[in-house]
Amino acid sequence: MKEKVLKTHKGVIHYWYAKNEDKNANTIFFLHGLTADHSMFEEQIACFKEEYNVLAWDAPAHGKSRPFETFNFEDSSEYIRDIINECSIDKAVFVGQSLGGYFSQSFIKRYPERVKGFVSIDSTPYGHKYYSKLDIWILKRIEWMAMCYPLRWMKRAMAKRVSVSKRAYDNMMQMLSI
Repeated sequence: MKEKVLKTHKGVIHYWYAKNEDKNANTIFFLHGLTADHSMFEEQIACFKEEYNVLAWDAPAHGKSRPFETFNFEDSSEYIRDIINECSIDKAVFVGQSLGGYFSQSFIKRYPERVKGFVSIDSTPYGHKYYSKLDIWILKRIEWMAMCYPLRWMKRAMAKRVSVSKRAYDNMMQMLSI
């Protein structure tokens, strides 16, 4: 995969693109979760790049896309659009893990004509209308609640939750150590 850079007014976004020789190949865009980076999808990319165009990014404020001022879903949708435009892609299948699912859904909401499909991995619906008042109340207090959980244990639990193989677990632990 070839590493590329998208310059924005808030920072630089690093992304990787593998263009398939077949000009009719579909495109898969992998979007990782909170605290992770593009390497979360290394094995999936290796599997799909023979038949598809493949994109992956380090989301704003993640991985190599740091430092980054601030980000929100609206701006991130524009960044995703800019990336697929730079790669001359009309439509893509978006594969979003956790936070990557929110990025994907935000993009889908704004640019449905640019979407061929969506795969959600451990994500939930985008938008407040899907959540109860209790859900919102708890989410607003998650930072405080997380502080009650020892960081070392939290990292291990997060890595275990997003991995099946030892290699994936070790990779996530590496991402969390930065």
